[in-house]
Amino acid sequence: MAFFVFLSGCSTASFVPLSSEFKGMEKLTSTDPQKIGIFKSTIPFKEYQEIGIVIVHSGNSDINVLFKEMRNQAAKHGADAVLNYRLTSLTETHSVPVTSTSCIPSGGCNTITSATTSTSIIYTIVGTLVRRK
Repeated sequence: MAFFVFLSGCSTASFVPLSSEFKGMEKLTSTDPQKIGIFKSTIPFKEYQEIGIVIVHSGNSDINVLFKEMRNQAAKHGADAVLNYRLTSLTETHSVPVTSTSCIPSGGCNTITSATTSTSIIYTIVGTLVRRK
């Protein structure tokens, strides 16, 4: 699965349910985003149920912004925590050719071609949404 997103500071998120039981998501009550725990690996409660995967893309390098969006998505889908999150970044460089032509009244013209280059970094955080059993 490939995602191509061009962002500058804003974020986008997507949710992938892990079971057909959670595709509708109407059955789960939203939770409080501020109470959502985000864990690199383990979780403090023993019994939980995986409900889906959340993916957040952002051009913002502030991890707190990424975690806030992850918490909002987790709460929206009725999760109590996010497990096994992974943070990655992708640097993209784009080069666009620019041509300019200048002419003088006597009829002589000069054309110059150069390139304008821009670099963007896209941050992606992926985690498994879980809820207590």
